Amino acid sequence: MIKKITDINALSGVNSPLLPLIYSDFLYKQSESDGVYEYNENNDAEIILSLKNNTATLVKTGETDDFEELSSFLSFFGISEIISDFKINETMNKYPLLGADSHKCSENIAEVLSSQSEFSKYEDIYALLCENGENFSNWFPAFSRKINNAGAVCSYIKSKNKISSVCVASAVCGKCAIISGVATHPRYRNKGYASICVERVLSELLKMGVETVCLWCERCNLNFYKKLGFSEIGEVYYSEED
Repeated sequence: MIKKITDINALSGVNSPLLPLIYSDFLYKQSESDGVYEYNENNDAEIILSLKNNTATLVKTGETDDFEELSSFLSFFGISEIISDFKINETMNKYPLLGADSHKCSENIAEVLSSQSEFSKYEDIYALLCENGENFSNWFPAFSRKINNAGAVCSYIKSKNKISSVCVASAVCGKCAIISGVATHPRYRNKGYASICVERVLSELLKMGVETVCLWCERCNLNFYKKLGFSEIGEVYYSEED
């Protein structure tokens, strides 16, 4: 049986690097169906999942391998994108999960998005991060709320009055955070801008009391993040319907 969780404290015993995403989806709902659910077998929670727009984040807390009811549930809500710490089906892609300690960086040229930031900055950031994602009108309300309430951190570099490189930690929860996007405009790549943005985010997260920062990436980008202090700590599975 799948039921909605109404008290976020019910997740206090769950241990997963993806937990900040679950918490974020609970706190920053955009529709009635958004939120956090648990899949029970014999009165024991086997899977914790969150829904936001057309995306689901799943964390396995038990031993179940029966995903028939779960798949029907996700299909009913029109979920087309799944992020999980376990493999649900053979079509899922596997990415290395990386972790690092937040740490202070020396002053650099990256700026930080704040509650006073202009609307145009959000538009520039969205253009870099979400070329094939949800539309801006869906993304902006929740993301700006996160920025205003310390639920996310975003650093950026401007070139010729336009944001050319960006790093976003879109889910900050207690002592953990997840970096969900790092991007640089093609015209400004190979200048070290992305590294500067990541370092600034790690430094800002340290100020907020965050200790552990996670992200996942393609294997071709492993060396980039390892140079910034990240190391492999696990795997993340991802699938997206066309």
